[in-house]
Amino acid sequence: MSKNENLKPFAIDAGKASVALAVASLCAVGAQAATVGSGGRGLLSIEKATVAAGATGGSTAASTLGEVLITLGATYAANDVLVLSLGSNVSFASGSTSTTPKLTCASGVPVQFDVFDRGSSFIKFRVPAAMGSTTTFAGACTLVDATLLDSTIDTVGEYVTISASGVAGNGQSFDSSGAAANVSRVINSLAASVSTALDGVVDPAANNKKFKSGSVSDVISFAFTSTAVDNPITLGTGTSGTSSAALTFDVNGDFTFLVNTGETTSSQILGATTNYAIGTTGTLTTIQTAAGAAVTGLRLRIEKTSGNFTNGEVGQVAIITTGASNANALTPQTYSGTYTITGLGGSGTPGVYTARTGTTTPGQWTQGGTTIFVPYMPVGSSITQVLYIANNTAVAGSTTVTAKSQSGGTCTTAAVTTAANANTNLSDALASAIATCQAAGTVAATDKLMLTIVATTNLAYTEVYSGFTVSGSSRVTIPNSSNGYKPQGSGQTTVIGSLNADNTL
Repeated sequence: MSKNENLKPFAIDAGKASVALAVASLCAVGAQAATVGSGGRGLLSIEKATVAAGATGGSTAASTLGEVLITLGATYAANDVLVLSLGSNVSFASGSTSTTPKLTCASGVPVQFDVFDRGSSFIKFRVPAAMGSTTTFAGACTLVDATLLDSTIDTVGEYVTISASGVAGNGQSFDSSGAAANVSRVINSLAASVSTALDGVVDPAANNKKFKSGSVSDVISFAFTSTAVDNPITLGTGTSGTSSAALTFDVNGDFTFLVNTGETTSSQILGATTNYAIGTTGTLTTIQTAAGAAVTGLRLRIEKTSGNFTNGEVGQVAIITTGASNANALTPQTYSGTYTITGLGGSGTPGVYTARTGTTTPGQWTQGGTTIFVPYMPVGSSITQVLYIANNTAVAGSTTVTAKSQSGGTCTTAAVTTAANANTNLSDALASAIATCQAAGTVAATDKLMLTIVATTNLAYTEVYSGFTVSGSSRVTIPNSSNGYKPQGSGQTTVIGSLNADNTL
């Protein structure tokens, strides 16, 4: 039964009229509910909303909701009204900043319904009376140009919901049992990320004063990203060296190596030397607790002299070392980072909304060094492993040993400090690791191991002695990849086992 029976005039017989109305009401209750869904982007940017609200007084600025689809659950005819109701967390805009919402439904030819009434939480659309009683609508409708007050879009993650219901020309409700549906969500759309991370390998062959690739610089690049879906965001045109800069990136780590003799301030560290280069207009400073203190990070402030930042726009910093013998050694480390994005409103005054902050992953500098392979090392009750590493340089390092058993089990020693210009004992650390692995069942009581020794020392000046004793008296020397491999023949450059000692760290 169609709800349009409610539009029929009362019968002359009052009793029959009452029965007719009662039956019609029952049919209306049982009608299929109208459904609502997002037909467009379904996202609102809180940055745009808050910047616009701050720039124009807050109470009148508006954002476009986007396209919304309504599927009618009953048949509508002339003078019937479709009511769209907002959830309580947001409000429709009105007045000069509001657009006129448009609801278009199809009955063969699409027809735009009339705006019958509107308020902060609802819009009522009426089927034009000119359509007549013979034209009906059922199926899909589209809502566009509805606007929300920016001052009510105030929480990232909150949803905008709409529910739909119908009111017949005689005031009877129908098509009203549908639940409210999410049609849009508020998002924090601005972010910054590291597009090219620091990835240098510090070269011990250069006394850790440049990278293993031979380069004297490593580049970090930052990209600004925006998933704003309503209107573009105007960002900082303030001075790059101040907190009003559009983008501020902090790379946190130990940058004290940038400090040379007599440099005690950021301007001296980054101005009087060639320790850095910037690929984007901005100001680079160091992060120090006090003049002359350790440098715990670098801060890049980038301004935007005109227009908006575009999605994917990049700024970069190259960290440079001369690699000279009197330069400071680089510090292998994993960096952390943060960013701050400062917005501008229409007045051009920075900070009309709370700055957006986040974390980045700037990358790491790893320590290069030496990998040495020992193909055989026995384990038994009467056997003592003998292992020493010779570091014939003035730069100390760190060494670990990983053992692999016949069954494939592995165990690794704690790091051992490799003294400069000295021969360092690795035997005790290896014996301790073997005992731990035997207790865990990864190395057998009687076993045969192969060892991989990783040291952060210069390959050209590092050599390992490997061997074992039996019953504390008979010593057997075991060749390893630092001293035991020879060229295969005259004129040949391939070294047997070279892949086990290729200094790839």
